[in-house]
Amino acid sequence: MHAKFGPLLRAGGGLLACGYIILIAVRGQLGFYIHPRYHLLAVVAAMAGGMLLILDVVLELRHNPAGKQRASAHPTTTERPAKPRRKISLLSIITAGILALAIVLPPRPLSSSSAANRATSGPTSTTGRCDKPEPLDGKPVSMNRWRNAFDDCPNDSFFDGVTIDVTGFVARDPSGFYDNRYFELSRFVISCCAVDSTPINILVKSPDAERYRNNQWLQARGQIKRELSGGKAVYVLTNPTITPTTEPANPYEFLGV
Repeated sequence: MHAKFGPLLRAGGGLLACGYIILIAVRGQLGFYIHPRYHLLAVVAAMAGGMLLILDVVLELRHNPAGKQRASAHPTTTERPAKPRRKISLLSIITAGILALAIVLPPRPLSSSSAANRATSGPTSTTGRCDKPEPLDGKPVSMNRWRNAFDDCPNDSFFDGVTIDVTGFVARDPSGFYDNRYFELSRFVISCCAVDSTPINILVKSPDAERYRNNQWLQARGQIKRELSGGKAVYVLTNPTITPTTEPANPYEFLGV
């Protein structure tokens, strides 16, 4: 018997991967991995890939019995041919297991430890303009748009007294650069996919700063002020009204949105 399981296993793994993409799209979780501009492309590609893989499996199953019948119709020896061993590689088993777990377990967003490992100011613009960002499509101004506006403006006092309302998770500076009156409110920003995501943050000053733990989601509303903190001038959200909240359905922000 000349049936080989390798091609079938590869096709099965591909079908699991395509099915996973479609599943998280139905769940509304595709934004955990890629920018919304690529959602339709990913779903169409997964559906097309799945159909091609199904066709490959059907052809493989039809091919093997035909080969067996041809071999039995033209015997060339009286010896019974040795039965080939059917091997399933360890890599195939591990891959299938990972895909199965991914389907069963919900995706998790990046956390404060990831923000510390990827410590950066995040994506910034370079126009040198001072503009207050306005809401888009009736939605509040995102943290990454505020952060870009701050970093882009050469006038240190332009945003003083401006009220902002942002939502993010607590990510304390592991170096202890700021004292216990401060914490960083962070979000990850995706420009293409989760792999290239970068953390952005806004420093919050509050007498109750120590109450809030890492990875806790908060909504903070307050006035922006340029302050000298830790030996450098930074934008700080002052006099905040802080409300604990739940993790958003899509915890990532998208560049410029």
